[in-house]
Amino acid sequence: MAVENIMFCMLRTLGDVIVSTTLCRELKREFPESRISFYTNRPYDGLLANNPDIDSVVASDAWELNMLFLEMASGKFSKVYAPYQVRQECNSWHQDEGTRHQHLVDFYWTRMGMHRPITERECYLFPSDEDRERSLRHISFDQPRIVLHSTTIVPTKDWPYFSELAELLRKAGYGCVQVGAIGDKRVEGAVDLRGKMGFLEMAAFLSSCAAFVGLDSGPSYMADAMRIPTIVIQGSTSPVTSGPISRRVIHLFAEKTGYTDCETIRCHSNCRHEVNCITTIKPEHVINKLESILEKWHNPIPVAVE
Repeated sequence: MAVENIMFCMLRTLGDVIVSTTLCRELKREFPESRISFYTNRPYDGLLANNPDIDSVVASDAWELNMLFLEMASGKFSKVYAPYQVRQECNSWHQDEGTRHQHLVDFYWTRMGMHRPITERECYLFPSDEDRERSLRHISFDQPRIVLHSTTIVPTKDWPYFSELAELLRKAGYGCVQVGAIGDKRVEGAVDLRGKMGFLEMAAFLSSCAAFVGLDSGPSYMADAMRIPTIVIQGSTSPVTSGPISRRVIHLFAEKTGYTDCETIRCHSNCRHEVNCITTIKPEHVINKLESILEKWHNPIPVAVE
């Protein structure tokens, strides 16, 4: 069987690059003898390290289309897949009648020309031993800690009650750790690890924590990929089309918004109404779900050092 040299392009964002590990695993199932070269933007190249489904990673600080076209035309690739969203119609798959009941990962898969269902709905990250050792700088063994991520690149996807949730968790005897970018909205009462870890170091850190609460954003995909209990709070996006993909994930979804147009199609970006539907989900709803998860947790929990 001839070796297929495959070029796979996913330039951004964090969640899309993580979900692309699902697509690369499926490509390896489709073409067992293939070699996959993953093209991405520079911030995400380290995220793909140690992945057995990806043979090489090519990263740049700012890919330009002519550079990609030159690579595509070089003749060294027998197949080229670039399913990412490049036009407005691509970005509105969640509103178009033909695709709005389709998750992003399935949308990408069908854009790649694949017709069979995805075999295994999982994402894959592979922190190294060094990543795990570095993550130990931030942790010690103590009470269960919950990891929180508070901010996305789309304001209507953000949930305003993370500080209130952290206070409820403190009163219930849990600790909280905040991860994410340095510019993310601060969660009061949580140990602040914003901007202090690389992607795979953060993945290693997550793997040793009790649970994760976040939004429809990259760190939630990361938590799910590390197989820890993951709660995703969603309003302007629906779990039908967005968010981590495994069956372990609990999606707290604002199903009843009070607005007829929102019941059928979520905006995904700019809220059309005075009250953002994600605000109908309260901290009490989240902590009730967390407590049902943590009842099953019996092992010592590595936690962030104050």
